[in-house]
Amino acid sequence: MPDFNLHTHTARCHHAIGTDEAYVQAAIKAGLKVLGFSDHCPFESLIDQRDRMNIEEKAGYLESIASLKQKYQDQIMILSGFEFEYFPSLRQELQQRREETDYLIIGNHYLTPGGVDFCDAAEDESVLLYAQRIAMALKEGLADYVAHPEYFMLSRDHWSSACDEAARIICEAASRTQVPLEINLKGMQHGRLAYREGWRYAYPWARFWEIAGAYGCTAVYGMDAHAPEHFELLAKRIEEVQSFLDLSGVRVVEQWADLRLGKKER
Repeated sequence: MPDFNLHTHTARCHHAIGTDEAYVQAAIKAGLKVLGFSDHCPFESLIDQRDRMNIEEKAGYLESIASLKQKYQDQIMILSGFEFEYFPSLRQELQQRREETDYLIIGNHYLTPGGVDFCDAAEDESVLLYAQRIAMALKEGLADYVAHPEYFMLSRDHWSSACDEAARIICEAASRTQVPLEINLKGMQHGRLAYREGWRYAYPWARFWEIAGAYGCTAVYGMDAHAPEHFELLAKRIEEVQSFLDLSGVRVVEQWADLRLGKKER
């Protein structure tokens, strides 16, 4: 079982619930030693703020985390972060967010700022763009962690050769920069979906993790918590994906002490 979770949201993103402190208390109850908050990143220059906090909420978010870090310092380590989408036009703001937090995770959702979500439309060309954006963010040193790398499978009906190529792009970049890939446990929340390959979860997707194993990538579990009670599902969801992860050969880091993270506190 992992002793850390770095993918945690707050009610500020408008699609999560619960107080910040409730997430901390739930993480402690689940036996975690490290909790990272990584709510969806706000941008001053992005007019469309769907599914993310407003820029005016950023200061309160960081202040809340700092306060909880102090309050619970004897029970759990608390870190501040953001989950961001990579768009070249937002490089400068992303660098600012990186300087303000302990870490950043890249979790691509949109083709363009305020545009179509990859979970609604992800043709082969879009899947390759998705992967290229992740690789660019890693090359520029903006991300410490890649969230839900197979997110695009939510809108597809099969895994194609383009998906193979996208996986190779992501895994090569992650391996080269030594950035961990997330086994996103929220994907199971969508239930098993109908694919040409049969009924299965959109993510984690076994074929992606076969490729990740071949590239020698490091993997971590991410709860992608949108409610405090999601931490109660941690052990059950890990058990469900264990069989294909064991076959993939990918190295899963479960202890915070063993995790290499770009801005990791020591």
